[in-house]
Amino acid sequence: KNITDGVILSPSLLGTISGFATEFNCAIADMVVPKSIPIIFENLDKKGSSNSAERIVLMEKLLKIIPPERIKVVLADREFIGKEWFKYLKIKKIPYAIRIKDNIICHLKDGSSALIKRHFKSLKKCKSRVIENCKICGFTTNLKARRNRKGELIVIAYSDDIKECPI
Repeated sequence: KNITDGVILSPSLLGTISGFATEFNCAIADMVVPKSIPIIFENLDKKGSSNSAERIVLMEKLLKIIPPERIKVVLADREFIGKEWFKYLKIKKIPYAIRIKDNIICHLKDGSSALIKRHFKSLKKCKSRVIENCKICGFTTNLKARRNRKGELIVIAYSDDIKECPI
């Protein structure tokens, strides 16, 4: 019997790991089922974030173990963005919810464009708003932003197959 039988999986992507004798940078795919279980990783042997090609290699390894239709959503933090990465997830039909930085330019359907933080500047604390079918990093996606109790803006880019982005 497969360990993933009957389980809806949500892989998440992580970056630099510290707390050991040294800090090392790797791309990790872990499963949230409901606790986080690391299943594959790739040592990047460099400083800085992974690039789209490195993330795609990692996801291809994951897809050899788990088919895309078993993945509920790929969760990732702000450094895991890029046109090729978003395009790859879409082609593979893998739902995603990726936190993004608010200083990225966002192009709206009406042709206007501005930094993401400008589109959501009037958002009040503990409120959220969605912008559908906008373009960031050269890729069309959806955005949901929420301003937390401290007034910080949290923005998630998410795929069309996610009905309600939970932030």
